[in-house]
Parts: sequence; C-alpha cells; structure tokens
Amino acid sequence: MATAEELGGRRFPATPEPKADETVTFVGPDGNTIEVVKNISKAALAILKKRGFKSATRAQKEEEEAALAKQQLRDTTNSQDDDTVGDEAEEPAQPRRKRAARS
Repeated sequence: MATAEELGGRRFPATPEPKADETVTFVGPDGNTIEVVKNISKAALAILKKRGFKSATRAQKEEEEAALAKQQLRDTTNSQDDDTVGDEAEEPAQPRRKRAARS
C-alpha cells in the first residue's frame, strides 16, 4: 500500500485502480448482451445476477444441455413407438387384489 507521503496526505489514491482490458459477455433473460470488465466487483455482479443476467458461456452451455435432453427424449419416444408398430399393443397389467386380512 502507498504511504501517506506518496498519496499527498490522503488515505486512498485519488484515481481508482485501472480496470482490466479483458471483458466478459453477459446475456440477459430477454436476449440482451452486455460487455462487462473481467474484474467486476462482487456487488455489481450480484446486481447483474439478480436482474437475470448470465455469462454467455454459461447460457450457451445450458442451452446445449437442454437441446441434448430434448433430443434424448425424442429418441426414447421414437424408439418406443417403433417397437409397437406392427405388433399388437400390449394390454396393461391388471392390478393385484389385496388379500383379506386374517383375524
């Protein structure tokens, strides 16, 4: 930390720390994108998350996972439909009767 002499008697430097040149892209819930400096403060990051913004890489990963899950669901339903085509549909199993309680 700088000494008081270097700061001219002030406790804190007159100019804030330089911000990073690197940026991160955030995507909002409505599709808006914003560029944010990489060394964003925790409070500012919390505000972004509260408003529904996610980092672009995280949003893209979630979209890919959702698409993959959707495709797997389609594949399983199509394979089940293919199994019953041409065959007689199986009748559902009859529920078992409960035994009478012995006294």
